[in-house]
Amino acid sequence: MKGKLHILVMFSLGGVLARVALLPTMIMLLWVIWKGKYQKHHFYLLTLSLLLGLALYIKHPLQSPPPLTLHSDLLTVQVVEHPEHRDSYVRFVAKDGDNHRLFFYAFDSVPDSLVYGATCTVEGEFEETEPLRNEGGFNYGQYLQSRSASGTFLVKNVVDCEGRANLTALYQWRDDWMSRIKQTYLPNHSAWILALVFGDKSELEQGVIETYQRWNLSHLLAISGLHIGLFMSTLYVVLVRLGIVTKERALLAIMVMLPVYGVLAGGAPSVWRAIGMAELYFILSLFRIRIPMSDLLSGIVLVVLFTNANYLLNLGFQFSFWVTFFLLLSRKLMTTSFMQGLLTISLISQLSLLPLQLYAFYSFNPLSLVANLLFVPFITLLLLPVCFVASIGFLVPALSFVFDSTFRILLKISDVVLTTLDERLYVEWVVGRLSVLESLMYIFLLILFLFHWSKGEKMKGFLYGIGTVIVLAVHSFIPYVSPHGYVTMVDVGQGDTFVIELPYRKHVLVVDAAGAVFPAEHDVYQEVLEPFLHERGIKTIDTLLLTHKDMDHVGSAEPMIKGFRPSTVVVSPYFEQDESLSQSLQESGARLKFVKGGDVVRLQTLDLSILSPMVQEEDKNENSIVFLMKLGGLKWLFTGDSGVEVEERMLNALPTLDIDVLKVGHHGSSSSTSPLLLERTTPSIAWISAGKDNRYGHPHADVVQNLDAEGVEVMRTDLHGAVTYKFTDWTGTFYKTLP
Repeated sequence: MKGKLHILVMFSLGGVLARVALLPTMIMLLWVIWKGKYQKHHFYLLTLSLLLGLALYIKHPLQSPPPLTLHSDLLTVQVVEHPEHRDSYVRFVAKDGDNHRLFFYAFDSVPDSLVYGATCTVEGEFEETEPLRNEGGFNYGQYLQSRSASGTFLVKNVVDCEGRANLTALYQWRDDWMSRIKQTYLPNHSAWILALVFGDKSELEQGVIETYQRWNLSHLLAISGLHIGLFMSTLYVVLVRLGIVTKERALLAIMVMLPVYGVLAGGAPSVWRAIGMAELYFILSLFRIRIPMSDLLSGIVLVVLFTNANYLLNLGFQFSFWVTFFLLLSRKLMTTSFMQGLLTISLISQLSLLPLQLYAFYSFNPLSLVANLLFVPFITLLLLPVCFVASIGFLVPALSFVFDSTFRILLKISDVVLTTLDERLYVEWVVGRLSVLESLMYIFLLILFLFHWSKGEKMKGFLYGIGTVIVLAVHSFIPYVSPHGYVTMVDVGQGDTFVIELPYRKHVLVVDAAGAVFPAEHDVYQEVLEPFLHERGIKTIDTLLLTHKDMDHVGSAEPMIKGFRPSTVVVSPYFEQDESLSQSLQESGARLKFVKGGDVVRLQTLDLSILSPMVQEEDKNENSIVFLMKLGGLKWLFTGDSGVEVEERMLNALPTLDIDVLKVGHHGSSSSTSPLLLERTTPSIAWISAGKDNRYGHPHADVVQNLDAEGVEVMRTDLHGAVTYKFTDWTGTFYKTLP
C-alpha cells in the first residue's frame, strides 16, 4: 500500500481502543513503530500519529452519555433528522434546549409540519434507557451512543411545529417518490426497490432479511460503493453518450448530484463513505493531483473520528470502511477475470468482516462464500439495475406489468437458490464473542496473509491464513479445556430460564425456556436466549428440562428445540404436550424423558434428585418439577412454580434437607417460599427471577422480608439483571450483570 495516512488512522483508532483494551492496543501500535524505526522519513509521520492517538484518547473516552436528569413532560425541540414513518409509529431525532440529542417515538398521528428542521413543542415522557441485562443481548445504550443520542422520549402529543430546513423539500420528494413506487408495484417488488435504491429495508419481509443474514449477504441489502458506482456510471452514460454535455460538465454534474443521491439513499455511513471518496477523487482530478485511494479513505476516517468518534460504534461505519480498507490493501490480487476477481473480492470481504461479525453476532457460516459468489453478480448485474430502472418506471404506468413480471422471475430464482442453500449447505459455526486481543491477533495475521499473498509468496500467505483459522479454533475449543463451569439465571423478564454449563463443557443443561407472558411484548428467544447462548459459544444443548407448562417457563421451548436441538427433553408425566411441541420434538430427534419425585437424572458428573411432583395436581404450578443438585461446592434447590403445599410435603419427606442456594418459587409470589421452608433448609443465597416493574408485584414484600429475616442474600433479575455463579469443583463466585 503506497499511502501513508492509514498509519495515522491506526494510531487514532489506537487512541480510541486504548479506552477499551489498553495493553493489547499498545502492543500492536509499538510493533508498528518498531517496524518503521529504521526508516527516518517515517519519523515525523509516526510522531504525528502518536499525537493524534493521544488527542483522540483524551477527547473521546467512548463512554455512554450521562443519564438525563430532565423530568419535564413538555419539551421544545428542533428536528435534526428526517422523520421515519412506520406502520405503527413515527420516529424522529431532535435536540432539546440543552443540546441533548434524543430519539422521539410517536405512536399516534403527527402533524404534517413535523419535518426536518422544524422547531416543535411535544408532550410526553422520558423512557429510561435500560442497561444491558444479559450478555449477548442488544445494548440499546450503546446504540444510542453510536447515534450520539442521550435518551428516548415517548411522545403523547405534538403540540405545534414551525419552520423547516432547506433539505426538507428533498426529503419530502423522496417520501413522495417512494410512495408512488409502492402504489405502482406489487408489495414484494416495491420493497426491493426501496431497499436497493432508497436504502429503506423496512418493507422487506423479515424472513428475507434473516436469510440474507444467515448467509452473510446483508451487505447486498445495504447501499454502498456498488450502488454509488452504478449511479455514477448510469448518469455519466446518459449525459455523455447521448451528447447532452461534455465529459467535463458531466463530471461536474455527477459531483453535484452525488450528495443529492446520498440524501435520497438514506444517508447511511456506507453511502457517505463512497460519496466522500468519489467527491475527493473528482476534486483532486480537476487539479491533476493524484494520491493513493487508501489515503482518500484514511482522510475520510480521520475527519469522521475527530468530528464524532461515536461513529466507531456504528456497525454500518465499521463494515463499510473496514471492507473497503482491506480491498484497497489487496488490490494487487484483483485480476481481469470476472469470476476470479469476484471470488477474490468475496473472500477478502468475508475474511475481513469476520472479527466484526463475531463480535456483534457470535457466529458465521463458513460456506457463505458460495452464496456470495452466486448473489453478488445476481444483485449487481440483474436485480440492482432492474430496481434502478423500475424506480423511474412508475412515470409510465403501462410498464408496471413488465417490471412486476421481471421481478417475479428474478425473485423466484433468488428464493429457489436460497432455499436450496439453506436446506443442503447451511453450516453454522458458533464461535462466541472474540475478545479484543483475539480480534487483534486475527486482524494481524489476516494482514500478513494478504501481504504475502499479494507478493506471490503463497506458502507464507497460506501459513498466516491457517493462523487466522487457528485463532478461531482455539477460541471455540477453550470451553472444552476450561475447569470452570457456570450457572446463570438469565434475565428473561417475567419468567424462568437457567443455563447450567459443566466444567470442560461436558454438559449443557437449560432449565425452562421462558416466553413473553404477553407475546406482543417481545420475543424472548430471539432477543435474549439465542444471543446469550451464542455469546457463550453454545450451538447445541444436551438437556432441556421444562418444569411445567406455563408460557413464562416454556414459551420459547419450540424455537429452543429447533435451534439448539437438545438430545433429551425432561418433563413430568403431568406435562401437557400440544401438537406443535410434539412435532418440534419429533423433527429434532430429541428423546422425551419423564421424571417424578424419587427419580435421579444423571448428566455426566451432575445428578439431579427429583423431589416433586409425586402425584398429579389440579393446579399446573403444583406439578412443577422440583429438584436438588450439588454443584461448585454448593447445594441448590430449584422449585419451579410450586407452592406452599408442595413445600410442606417435601419437608415432611426430607426433614433434614439442607441447602445453600434456593431458587425462590413462582418468581417470589406469596403463594411460595414459606417461613418454614427457609427455617428448615437454611439457604444462604436466594435467586429470584422476576421481570422489572412486573404487573404481578413479584417478588412479594412478605417473601423478601422473610428472606431478610433469615439472613439470606437475595439476588434478583429485576434488580441485578442476569446472575452467574462461576465455579470449579468445590468453590465458586457469584456475579451480577448490574451492580
